Amino acid sequence: SLLWNLGDLGIGSMAWLNLIAILLLSKTALKVLKDYETQKKEGKDPVFNPKNVGIEGLTFWEERSKEVERKSSREKVIVDDNLKL
Repeated sequence: SLLWNLGDLGIGSMAWLNLIAILLLSKTALKVLKDYETQKKEGKDPVFNPKNVGIEGLTFWEERSKEVERKSSREKVIVDDNLKL
């Protein structure tokens, strides 16, 4: 009985912590969703760029976004060159 009570207490604590985290992150998550939907409407393949939604310090994602943009630019040049032929 004691173990079940401790388990209930642990599960309840985790649930409350998760609810608090969801509330704290919801504003940012909605910004990211809006950016995604905007990119889809523009006909782009959506790429997460933290600067588009006002998030600072995510160096991995900033570099990843630049890398995808460079790759996309190179592919566009190749397609344009092929169309000229």
